[in-house]
Amino acid sequence: MVNIEICISSDNLSMLAKQVLAAKNGGAKRVELCANMLEDGLTPSDSAVELASSVLTDEQALMVMIRPRKGDFHYSSQEVQHMRSSIIAAAKLGAKGVVFGLLDASQTELALTDMQSLVALATENGLEVTCHRAFDALSDPLAGLAQLQAIGVKRVLTAGGKWGYPTLATNNASVFASFLQAAQGEIEIICSGGITPQNAASVVAQQTSFKNQASHCLSLHAYSGVLTDGLVDERKVALLCSAANSN
Repeated sequence: MVNIEICISSDNLSMLAKQVLAAKNGGAKRVELCANMLEDGLTPSDSAVELASSVLTDEQALMVMIRPRKGDFHYSSQEVQHMRSSIIAAAKLGAKGVVFGLLDASQTELALTDMQSLVALATENGLEVTCHRAFDALSDPLAGLAQLQAIGVKRVLTAGGKWGYPTLATNNASVFASFLQAAQGEIEIICSGGITPQNAASVVAQQTSFKNQASHCLSLHAYSGVLTDGLVDERKVALLCSAANSN
């Protein structure tokens, strides 16, 4: 089974429970909770994390974005400390995982020492770690994938193209295949980039070599493709889940 992860904006707190419930009832395996999607997702408030967690059951995972500010992914020591506090808070509030990525001053390599420290902290607090699309800024993604696997990262979110440029998953089958081949099922590849109910089957079908092990190595991540009037649409989530597992 190809798991589906739905990205949900926490900005409209009054509608958050309804949106999380729509993702859950539609069949999504994970919810990635973010604030301020106009800035590509920042750390949500504690109240939003607690509310989202209360809606989900043990069958779904709440993944909390840990990104203290907009802009690049090179963080000061003070910002890293703030990320540490956010990770601990997410664990206490019921999250099952966190999503973050840190780059060095070149903006093309992982800030491996800080990354490893935060992964260790998350693991100590019972959280799984996803590296977000900072991964797509790396000069050598395959080397980065090996580094992330070695420090205990469970998943990598990627659109298969350079961060900061419009990228569609449907155009990057060969890139995803190279990541899946390198990962060998040891680290999950989450395909993103305009995933919709209409193109999900095609994205999965392009990775036929990994179909039998898809439950542990390949999943899809959707945001705008499952929205109606700015809110998560249960019907679209259900269609996406069905399409991704139709082959």
